[in-house]
Amino acid sequence: MESLGINSLNISSNQEAILDSKEFGIFKILFNKEENTILQAANVAPGSSSVSSSTARTTDLRSFLTAPAIEMAKNLHKLLLYFDNLPTIPPTMNPNNIDVKLYIKKLLEKLSTLTKEEFEAEIENQNNKDFLKVYYSEEEEEKVVIDFQNELNFPEIISETNLLKLDSDFDIIKENTIKTGKRIEKLISLSNREWGIIDAFPNLDINFFKSTTSNAAYEVWLKLIETGLIMTKEEGQTIYNYKKIEENYLREYKLQRIYKSIQASDHDDTGSPRYYFNEDDDGDNDEMMID
Repeated sequence: MESLGINSLNISSNQEAILDSKEFGIFKILFNKEENTILQAANVAPGSSSVSSSTARTTDLRSFLTAPAIEMAKNLHKLLLYFDNLPTIPPTMNPNNIDVKLYIKKLLEKLSTLTKEEFEAEIENQNNKDFLKVYYSEEEEEKVVIDFQNELNFPEIISETNLLKLDSDFDIIKENTIKTGKRIEKLISLSNREWGIIDAFPNLDINFFKSTTSNAAYEVWLKLIETGLIMTKEEGQTIYNYKKIEENYLREYKLQRIYKSIQASDHDDTGSPRYYFNEDDDGDNDEMMID
């Protein structure tokens, strides 16, 4: 069991067991007909074999945070600790030399021991074949796109948005796209809007943010990245509700400012109405309209 990170497993009855895990501490496992396991985090005094029900906090970890999600959050938490040492353009994994799990481990080790300049120099000199430099040819790619567009003679090109609107699931796709974008935005806000937090790990792709995880669970996941601590789903829901209220308030405030600025633009500094010239067909400004 040690290879699985388990210190001990004590099955006290056919309804519950106590699991001592190196990674998550001590948990009570309740056997249920509907759910195979419900993990109940508890505080246990050193040397004590009893679980204190008064200090126990029920968190159904399986239902709202998967093991890969927890592992990803913990790695991102470590990444944030040494984020200043991450190269401006993060390296990418050499799939011929290393797998994803080992790559992330080595990347975090590099960030904890090297400065940003030292790590960039190592990547540039290819001293370590596990890390590959990412090359960008943005100007060349842009030129190709422009030249390609100039060669087109089609009278009208249907945009991807218009094509999507023809799909019967357009509203669902639109909603999921907006939700995915908001989740990515919340994550990069933890790194002062630096996209390196997205680019550092090869297994953190767009599909990770498209998951069916609830909004409350995602807030728990973000808090785990930020603090290294797992909250309950109820705490995550509270945070989500608060942020939702705050977002609605800010949206209303911005709309009111836009509305007031439009009203103000219709009058000059003296409060008089603005005048607009109405051109005739020949282009002469013969009439003047009052707004």
